[in-house]
Amino acid sequence: MIRQGHIGAYTCSARGFTLVELLVVLAIGTMLLSLTLPVGLRFYQTQVVDEATTDMVLDLRRASAEARAGRGGTAFGVRYFPDHYVTFVGDSYATQDPSRERVVSLPASGAIVASPEEFVFAPFSGVSNATGTVTLSLFGVTRVVAVGALGAISVVE
Repeated sequence: MIRQGHIGAYTCSARGFTLVELLVVLAIGTMLLSLTLPVGLRFYQTQVVDEATTDMVLDLRRASAEARAGRGGTAFGVRYFPDHYVTFVGDSYATQDPSRERVVSLPASGAIVASPEEFVFAPFSGVSNATGTVTLSLFGVTRVVAVGALGAISVVE
């Protein structure tokens, strides 16, 4: 935008934006950011929860598959704690081989509630020692994973 004016005997031309124009653009940008930021943040949080749930299901299925494959002729299991879980080799978490365990931590503010706290899959059959659910809560989003008697593992909607 070119503005020309006369100041006394001199002619001046000014280029650029006025302070009012800059403030209007800044206000519009702030409003757009305040509308889209919560949506983007919620999308990110949901993705983190979905990823953690998928990892948990895959670890349960891996333990079941390892047991069915009869690796070492031993059972495989998963033990849940409030902020992490452990995959292990053995008939129970208490008697497991610590050198073969794997600890998986949740992102900050995550919580796990499992009933029962431990699922062990029998060698060669992959049958679970118990049926129950594992509830994962993160960022106010909750997912439930069910473990069936025959080792079936699914996300409950």
